[in-house]
Amino acid sequence: MIKVYARALRTFAANFMLFFALSVVMALLKLFLDSSSTNGASLVFYTLVALFCHRLLLTEERTTKADIFPGRKDGPLAGRLWPFCWRMGLFWLFAACVWGFFFYLIFGLLPEVDKGSVFGAGMLALVPAALVFYVVAALVGTVLPAAAMEGDMSITTAFRRGRGSFWKTIWRLIAGNGLFSIVSLVALIALASHIPVNAGPVIGTALGILGEVSGMFTIMLTAAALCLAYETSAPVPEAADA
Repeated sequence: MIKVYARALRTFAANFMLFFALSVVMALLKLFLDSSSTNGASLVFYTLVALFCHRLLLTEERTTKADIFPGRKDGPLAGRLWPFCWRMGLFWLFAACVWGFFFYLIFGLLPEVDKGSVFGAGMLALVPAALVFYVVAALVGTVLPAAAMEGDMSITTAFRRGRGSFWKTIWRLIAGNGLFSIVSLVALIALASHIPVNAGPVIGTALGILGEVSGMFTIMLTAAALCLAYETSAPVPEAADA
């Protein structure tokens, strides 16, 4: 647990301006556009954030202003996007399907349906869905750091890595991503409850940016757990898979 937080904090702090700038962009998009307009953009955005997290963790380099512009052929963020992005997309899709399954399972048990109960069912569904996701991520999640660095992206190789580090990785995911998600969500809800409804757009935007920074650090914690498993796994024969 300490190792995953230390690694994530060190990398996040070293590249804080990058993540802060990305948080501002996303918070402003969500402020001016409705959720239906930003859903697709959010998926692409957070996939790129996950890619950046993996590359920064594995290279242990710091970003500069020039690194955020597309087309640069060197630097910690340089490299192909597609090998990582489509694999990350499959993980997002799997997580959404698992959450949907548990949501409808819990929703069907509700004695009466209202806005509050639907929200509650959605929040409760996150718990079992997260546990299922952590198991799958611990088993084959090292395919993501491998794809980020364009190494051996075979699912068979990832599974061999995952078996050797399964219990350490799942503990790091629960104590990292899981614990921080709960604590940060409770803190943000508590903070928002003390802000007047008519506080104005500046306060709302600041809270949105804080939420985005928190969300990106959650992604960093997940990436740190997978990168640690990727780095410490026993060497396996390379079999490049584009």
